[in-house]
Amino acid sequence: SAQNMMELMKLYAEGEIDPKVSEVYDFEDYAKALGALTERRATGKVVLRVGS
Repeated sequence: SAQNMMELMKLYAEGEIDPKVSEVYDFEDYAKALGALTERRATGKVVLRVGS
């Protein structure tokens, strides 16, 4: 929900959480991103870049 997202952004801004990004993919490479998740190669968050 929007309220949850606002709380997460607040915690991030305060340094309470520090999400680790494992890999970043262009949106067109979504299949590779999904493979990183399903094959358990990602050790952190997998991010899709939209409109790069």
